[in-house]
Amino acid sequence: MSHPFYTAVAEEKEDITRNNLKEHYPHLPINVIDRAIETVSWHTLFGGTNRYNTQAALDNFSKMAIDIVEEQKEKNVGVIEMILLDHDKRFDKRVTENDTELVKGIRSIPTGVLLIILKATRALWATS
Repeated sequence: MSHPFYTAVAEEKEDITRNNLKEHYPHLPINVIDRAIETVSWHTLFGGTNRYNTQAALDNFSKMAIDIVEEQKEKNVGVIEMILLDHDKRFDKRVTENDTELVKGIRSIPTGVLLIILKATRALWATS
């Protein structure tokens, strides 16, 4: 189990980091921010095998949380961009008989709708 001092410091880092992320990503749902902070907290308090590792994690707490949020952003926007690229590539032949129901459903979404979704997703992840 972690030392009470490190737990208290981690909780303080959580609050500071949460406020900074909320300010930096004003439209992002709080559960995305909380999930990133929870991941960093677990890593900080239970992932380190010694005091040095725990201290290094505490020193980089905010950066690790930002990295997790940025990685999630890249994945979210990237998925929609990949679907749009697939739409462009298959413009004449969107659905084939070998496609799964999920693929058929995604390919049947009009490109205009996907562009609206991409715009909304980018707005959600926009920074202040």
